[in-house]
Amino acid sequence: MLNHSEEKITDPKDIAEGQVVGSVFLTDYDGPIKEFPRNVTVVGFAEMRDCKAFRECPSGLTVSGDFGASDNYTWTKLARDLKVGRSLDIWHCKSIQTIPSSIVVGKDLHAYGCTALVEIESGFQSNGSIGLQQCTSLKIIPEDFVVKGNLTLGGCKSLEVLPRGLNVMGDLDLRYCTALVSLPEDLEVTGSINLSGCEGIKIPQTILDRYGDRIYFPENYSVTEPQAGGPEPS
Repeated sequence: MLNHSEEKITDPKDIAEGQVVGSVFLTDYDGPIKEFPRNVTVVGFAEMRDCKAFRECPSGLTVSGDFGASDNYTWTKLARDLKVGRSLDIWHCKSIQTIPSSIVVGKDLHAYGCTALVEIESGFQSNGSIGLQQCTSLKIIPEDFVVKGNLTLGGCKSLEVLPRGLNVMGDLDLRYCTALVSLPEDLEVTGSINLSGCEGIKIPQTILDRYGDRIYFPENYSVTEPQAGGPEPS
């Protein structure tokens, strides 16, 4: 008899509400069941890529491993009680508008091409890298946001400001964030800062002093002097 860690379910009719299962593989599912059962715990991984039958992210879902949910174009939101033990992949979920503060992501968040995504809610935290490339509507990243890996924002062309208190414990990729006006003076980055394509951006002298040898510069930028008394408190 298979234990939970060995079984792999490929049809949602084999899952009941509140059930504990092994792994779930439902990529391209377009069958008669239109809602994934609620409050399911997956002790392995879950793959629900391009599940045309499911109109929304499952409610009460807990996945101990990775959760692959890319290409679900109809999902307008992530369930606020979603819990993922490892990485969450929502590439090209083009209708999701926010990353809720209450979801749990144990490792990386990959949200490439979520073109309706506007906001990361204050309080959201993952324990790895965050990839938001080509999230072309993104405007709001919370203050005092800590990223425990790389933060990739390349092509976020609606992003005008970075928050005060942003701390990136890896590389910060801002390539072609064409609306970005300036960098905050209190920005903390452990790795490199890529500003390629951020033409006309204002870079504080304090940032140049601290990170100058780790910055990939655009062709055109200006340097601003420190504010009196240093950076404004957050």
